[in-house]
Amino acid sequence: MVYAMQLAAYLTTWIAYPIGISSCFIRLYCRFFVTQNWGLDDWFAVASMLAIVGQLAQWQLLLNLGCAGPEPNPCNYMDPGGKLLLLLFIQEIFYYVVHWLIKASFLVFYLRLSPEVGFRRLIWIGLAANTIMLIFNELISILQCNPVIAVLKPFEHPEAKCLERLVVFFVPASLNILLDIYILVLPIRVVWALQMPLRRKIAVLSVFTFGTSALFVGLVRFHSLISLNEFTNTAYGVGEMLIVAALEFNLAVVALNLPAMKCLYLKMMGRDTMGGSSGPSNTPDGKKGVYGLSSLGRKAQKQKLNDLGTITRLEQNVPGTESEEELWQKGLSGKKNDDAGIMVTKDVTQESSESVEEYTIAENARKSLVWGPER
Repeated sequence: MVYAMQLAAYLTTWIAYPIGISSCFIRLYCRFFVTQNWGLDDWFAVASMLAIVGQLAQWQLLLNLGCAGPEPNPCNYMDPGGKLLLLLFIQEIFYYVVHWLIKASFLVFYLRLSPEVGFRRLIWIGLAANTIMLIFNELISILQCNPVIAVLKPFEHPEAKCLERLVVFFVPASLNILLDIYILVLPIRVVWALQMPLRRKIAVLSVFTFGTSALFVGLVRFHSLISLNEFTNTAYGVGEMLIVAALEFNLAVVALNLPAMKCLYLKMMGRDTMGGSSGPSNTPDGKKGVYGLSSLGRKAQKQKLNDLGTITRLEQNVPGTESEEELWQKGLSGKKNDDAGIMVTKDVTQESSESVEEYTIAENARKSLVWGPER
């Protein structure tokens, strides 16, 4: 059973972390080269990726120590060297930083979705709560004992006064779960307000709520924390924690990157995420003639917006459908006066007129090339 736990810990570590890191690279490629829509949330994603790499290094150090393996080994609270206590203390401090980065990445990404004042206020509340929770969790971890050094060398300071270990484990974990739920439900109202088929709404929401998988794994982590609190069979308890936390982190990272990765899926399916199609059109005699003018007309413009996908259009502040435009106008109305709304309509009319004019000029040019100049 112990060897099975060790094998599971190694496999989970070296499958889950590479998947999470790879999803970060795919996200960065999509944002930098495909949509060319780099934002503040992408910088948070880069920081999250670097933090995940750091987590992988810590996981390997714990595995090298013998955690999840058969005892006796140095992965034990009673080990005179105290290596396990030091690694777990560093990992606990780092754990909360990674959680803060991932949650902040989600919330900053939500700022792209809508200019609605109420929605953005909820986002800022979430960001403030995330930062306050980080400070609280770090303080409760560092100052859990008096003197502080007793956290690392408890047997050298038997007189030390410390908080109950389950309190140190469960309070931060419970706060993380509550904030995760808040972040997951936050974009539902924005997407649900779009006038689109129910099936499409569910598809869009499923991208945002993929993080529920990480939430469920986070709930399982409570059991691993109980195992970690035991002073017997410590290596097994740490091994269980390694498996659960690796799944929790990397599912959250994949969920964070999914909206940005959707453009790559569209590209692989043959849909250009940045523009309409182009290709040679047939002349009246059936031969290939000049290139089509789909990129100049209204139809091509609409296709261009549709190819972006709902999530990408919301990110780039591009209202691709009437319902999305209505949603944005409602959000903007909280910031602008009525005259500003009239100006938006004027701009749309001007763009449409220019598009028609371009189409007419290009159509005349095509006729001249195919039929010859008019006499």
